[in-house]
Formats: sequence, C-alpha cells, structure tokens
Amino acid sequence: MLYKQTIERALAGKIGEGGVPDKAFGDMLLRTEEGLAELRTAYEQRTMPLLRLPERKDDLEALEVVAKKLQEGTDIAFLGTGGSSLGGQTLAQIERVGTMPEQGISSAFNFGKGYGFWIGMLVANFIRYEEIHPLTWKKAMLSGMGSKGQGANKKVPSMLKAQQLFPKYAHLLFSEWRGKRYPKDGRAEALLMAEHSRQRHFGLMRVTEVPARKRRAIKADVATDVNRAEAEGLQAKDDAVRAEDTISKKDGGNQ
Repeated sequence: MLYKQTIERALAGKIGEGGVPDKAFGDMLLRTEEGLAELRTAYEQRTMPLLRLPERKDDLEALEVVAKKLQEGTDIAFLGTGGSSLGGQTLAQIERVGTMPEQGISSAFNFGKGYGFWIGMLVANFIRYEEIHPLTWKKAMLSGMGSKGQGANKKVPSMLKAQQLFPKYAHLLFSEWRGKRYPKDGRAEALLMAEHSRQRHFGLMRVTEVPARKRRAIKADVATDVNRAEAEGLQAKDDAVRAEDTISKKDGGNQ
C-alpha cells in the first residue's frame, strides 16, 4: 500500500487565513539545515544505527510468519500505536562516585542515602539510567582543558567547556547573590555528562567554536568567580569553627 504524506493544507498558501505563512515555514526549514547535515553525516558514517533501520531485510522472514497468523484471524486490535512510544526514550546519567577517606561515618551515610534516593526516583518513574565513572566522562570531555588543577581551579575546565558547548545556557551556570556571581559547577558537569552520553550513543559531535580571545576572557572570568566563591566559603567555614570553639569554651567555663 502506497501513501503520500503532505502538509499542504496546513499552509496559508493553500488554505488562506489561519494557515502557517509560507515564509515562516521556509525560514523554519532553513534552521533545520545544520541538524540535517549532522544526520546525513551520521547516515553515511553509520554512527546512528536507527537511520539504517528502514533498509534492513533480515527480519522479513520472521514477519512472514506473523503475517500468516494475522491472516487467519477475523478481528485485530492495535494498541499503543503512535504517541510517545515511537519517540526518543530518556536515558539518565548518574555519576558513579564513592565516599572520600576523610569523610566521617555520618557524612558517608548521608551521601549514600542521597545517591540511593536519586536511583530510586529513576526506577520508580521507569527511567533508564547508566552509572558512569567521573574519570571516564572527564577524560573524554575535558581533554586539553587543564583539568588536573587543585582546589577551586578544578572547577574552571568544566565551567569553560560547558559555556563553549552550550553558549545559549551560559547564564544558567551562575547564580547571583548580593551583587556577586557564584559558579554552578554542578550544572556544568551535568551538561557535560549528558553531552558525553549523547556522543557515545549516537556518535555525533557537538562543537561550538569560540574565538581564542573570548576563550581567554571567559576562562579568566570563571577563575575569578570560582576563586572568590571558594575563598568566601573557606572564610565562612573558619567563622563557624571559631564560633563553635567559643561556645565550647563558654560551656566548659559554666561547668
């Protein structure tokens, strides 16, 4: 059975007022060129198996057996055709991490409880997930980014790479409080983990070229914000320790 799919009756040029303007439709098609070019490359290089699925013929023999059974029936009910079952399936990424040697028993317990909570939420909502070691995705995504720094500098490569790959969402990688910017390196790493999964499963590279001068400027800004945030965090920690010592001394004097 042959059929033709057409959207002519959705266009203003065909049905007049109420239809999609032909120019707007043409402009939207132009915006898909980059994505179509990626799909064509993936098809030619066979990096996305799904694109080759319509060409497969090795399942025809098995389908013939099914077809014969259907021919013998009188009533056929089709359930679940179309809808989200034919769309993309969510695949979550969970970083495979463990406790640190310097963590206490209580801290390690709370860390494990939180880790299990997220896995439980995914399982309860029937969302597939993968556990990936941080060294695995960082080696792939932060290559050449100087990711072996210490302290606050360890956050800079992830922040910089995320801004390069997702410039439209760079503003979401920072929060502001009392007129100061604070880096959200956790969000940056989440983006990079998702992109690593996309590249690994579909073989598509998503690279946004950023001029060298702009890269240096972004890196300097991120480093400044990260260093200031860490310095303020350390200061707050010192203040808390001093306050605790003061309370302990007072309690000792009252006994």
